[in-house]
Amino acid sequence: MKKSYTLTEAVDYLTEPDSEPESDGSETESASDEDVEIQLTSDSDSSSDSTQSEELDDTQETPDPMWTSKNGLHWSPTNAETFRFVPTEIPTPGPTRYATARIVDPRSAFQLLFTEDMVKLIVDRTNLQGRRSETDWINVDATDVEAYLGVLILAGVYKSRNESTRSLWDDHTGRPIFRATMPHRNFQKFSSNVRFDDRLTRPGRYRDDKLAAFRPIWEKWLHRLPLLFNPRVDVCVDEQLVGFKGRCRFRQYMPSKPTKYGIKIWVTSAVSTSYAWKMQIYAGEICRMRSRGKPGTEGCAGHD
Repeated sequence: MKKSYTLTEAVDYLTEPDSEPESDGSETESASDEDVEIQLTSDSDSSSDSTQSEELDDTQETPDPMWTSKNGLHWSPTNAETFRFVPTEIPTPGPTRYATARIVDPRSAFQLLFTEDMVKLIVDRTNLQGRRSETDWINVDATDVEAYLGVLILAGVYKSRNESTRSLWDDHTGRPIFRATMPHRNFQKFSSNVRFDDRLTRPGRYRDDKLAAFRPIWEKWLHRLPLLFNPRVDVCVDEQLVGFKGRCRFRQYMPSKPTKYGIKIWVTSAVSTSYAWKMQIYAGEICRMRSRGKPGTEGCAGHD
């Protein structure tokens, strides 16, 4: 009798002739060895026809398009997703959409440069300093700070850099808008007490940061500049010396500049509009080199 065995059953039958593999019930157990014809089949052939058809369908499926890493992470082999460099869209030069969508009048344009949190910082620190130094100090609010900043900007528009503040508020030589904004006495008192940090906690921060006196407001200001304007392809990186003769450990002396003493700032600006896109203050590394006796440190004002 012809009977089909799997490879495993055939090996067991040949190695142990006395023991015949178990029958599946369709064959008679009384068949002799001569009546048996061994036909080797794979283990998968012993399954049902439906299982065989399912396995055939599985082998004919398209391979998985995902790449799998050693830790099991799937990667797509498409160029759009695996290409390392994704070119960014070049922004349109000029005011950003963020700025144009929020400017409706001069006040809104002013508040883009001096945000609410910046004004609040000046209000809190100035009132703190004023209560410590003035006996008759009256707390200022956001309106007073915005008016003070507006007066400073307006003095620059009028090119009153070297002009006395008394002449700006004078009835004959001055301009009415200054007198209408605030009295000259209030302006002087505000200028004497305006602060951007707590003076009592400054020594601890100053050991690690020479810009501790105005670092918070400076960082907020720098964060606003790229949000409001996109420069063209032509940009310039240059140094600017802001004239200053007060006490400052990183004050620089540059005889080639119109104002020989001041604070040096590295500026990235747009060539066509002179918009300051990014800025960085030079904090006086050359001064430390000079104190150690290293050459090539000329042009440093030293420590005041």
